Amino acid sequence: MGDHFSEHFEEIFDEEVLIDDILISGNTRTKTDFLVDQLADLVGQKLPMTEIFAKAHERGVNLHRLGFFSNVDINVNKAPDSEAPKNGPLPCVLHYTVKDKPGMFRGWLGIKGSMDDVSVPILYANISAPNLLGRGEELQTDIGVKIPGFSLAGEISLKKPKYRAGKLSKETVCNTYSTTTDNMDTCGFSADVFGAQLSSTYFYSMDSLFGGVFGEKGREKEREEIEEQESVGEVAEDALAAMGLKNSGKVGWSSTYTMSYDCRKITPAKECSMRVRGWAGNSVKSSFGHKLKMDTRDNALAPTTGSYFELSSELAGLGGDVAFFKSQVSCQNHFPLPFFGMALNFAVRAGAILPLGGSNFIKMRNESCLDRFYLGGMNSTRGFLNRGAGPREKGNALGGRYMLESYSGLTVPLPEPFPGFVQLHGFIDAGAVADHHERLRDQLRLVGGGGLVVTGMGCRIEVNLVHNFNPLGFKNDQFRGYELRFSPSFM
Repeated sequence: MGDHFSEHFEEIFDEEVLIDDILISGNTRTKTDFLVDQLADLVGQKLPMTEIFAKAHERGVNLHRLGFFSNVDINVNKAPDSEAPKNGPLPCVLHYTVKDKPGMFRGWLGIKGSMDDVSVPILYANISAPNLLGRGEELQTDIGVKIPGFSLAGEISLKKPKYRAGKLSKETVCNTYSTTTDNMDTCGFSADVFGAQLSSTYFYSMDSLFGGVFGEKGREKEREEIEEQESVGEVAEDALAAMGLKNSGKVGWSSTYTMSYDCRKITPAKECSMRVRGWAGNSVKSSFGHKLKMDTRDNALAPTTGSYFELSSELAGLGGDVAFFKSQVSCQNHFPLPFFGMALNFAVRAGAILPLGGSNFIKMRNESCLDRFYLGGMNSTRGFLNRGAGPREKGNALGGRYMLESYSGLTVPLPEPFPGFVQLHGFIDAGAVADHHERLRDQLRLVGGGGLVVTGMGCRIEVNLVHNFNPLGFKNDQFRGYELRFSPSFM
C-alpha cells in the first residue's frame, strides 16, 4: 500500500488543516458510495497535518484489510479553488486510489468445525465469490469430509457484512447445510442432518465497551499491526494469515444471535444399546442460540499471550419436537516466558444440558445423541479415539449432559532453520462427561504427553505421544498412546 503527501502540505506540517472532502477512484467492482461511507466521518475534522496523515493512513489500512483490493494509495491534496482563510485552517482533500483484486471466484482448502457439531473438524474445499455485489457480500460453497470417519458434509452460505470506518461492525449469514455422520463403530448409530441457519454477529471494540485499560490495549495492538503490515508487505501478510500464524486483528467482543432449523434422521446399528435405539428415528430441532466471544490472543491456533472467552447458549423447542437448553463456556489464558520464546498455556471448557421435554407441559423429546457431550477425538481430550472415553453401554458411547475439560501446557518454539509455525509442546489434559454433575469426579480422565505442533490452513495439527494416568479405572475406554490430531481451534 502506497501513501503520498502532496507537495503543498510538506511546508505546513505542524499547522492545523481541515478535511474538506473525500475522493475515491480506481474502483471497478466495489461501489463508490460503500467506500465513501467508510471515510465520511473524517470530513470536517480540523487537525494538525501529522494527525490527518496518520488518520488517512489508518483508514487506508482498514480498506486494505477488507480483502477487496490489491493496492490502496493515499494522496493529501489542497482543496481545488480554495485559498487559506485569514483566521481558519487550510482545507484539504483526501484522495484514495484503489485497485480491485482480479477474478470473481476464489478457492481454498481448509479445516473448520461441522455445522451440526462444531467439535468435529471437517476437511473442506471452499469456492467463494467475494464482494459479489460491490458492498462486501459473499457467496460461498463448502464441500468436505468429516475427520474422523470421512463422512460427507456440504454447505452453501450468503454473507452480508456491515462496515463502520472500514471495520467490520455486523455480519449477517444465511446458510443451508447437509451432513452425514457414521458413528456405527463408536456410538452405534449413523445420522443425516439437513438444516438452515440465519445468524447475525455484532462486533464491538474494547474501547467502545470498556475504554480505559482495555481500550488502550486495543489501540496499542491495532497500531502494532498497522506497523507490521507496513514492514511485512502484502504478500507476506496474506501468507501469514493463510498459515494461521496471525490473528484476525479484532481486539474486542463479538455477539452472535442464531436461528436454526434442522431435520435429523438417526439410524441405529443392528446391535446397539437400548438407549441408542431410543434416540433413533426422525426428529426436527428448531432452536435459538447466542454466543458471546472475546479474543485478545496473538494467535488463534498457537497463542503465546492473551486471553480468550466464549459463552454459548442454545434453546431448542421453539417448534420441532426436541426441547432442551444447552450452555457451554470456554476460557483460555496464555503467558509468555522470558526465555527461549516459550509460553505457558491454560484452557478450560465446561458445558451442561437441561432437558425440557418429556413432561405433560412440554410434550417433546429431550436431547438426542446428536446434542450430547462426548469425550475423546480430534477436538477433545488427547489420546482417546473419537468418542472413546466416557460412559458406555454394549460398547456404544453414550456421552453425557455435563462436560468438563481442561488443558495445561508448555509451548517451545523450534530454533532456526525450522519455520515459526512448527513448535513443540508438553501437556496435561483432564476431561469428564456424565449425566449428573455429581458423577463428573468419578468419570475424570487424566492424560499427559507431548509432541509436535504445526499450524496451517486454519488448522492446528498435532503429532503426540500420550500417557494415560488411570488406565485401570476405565477398562472400556478406547485409548492409544499416540495420535495424529486435527483441530480447527486451539482447544
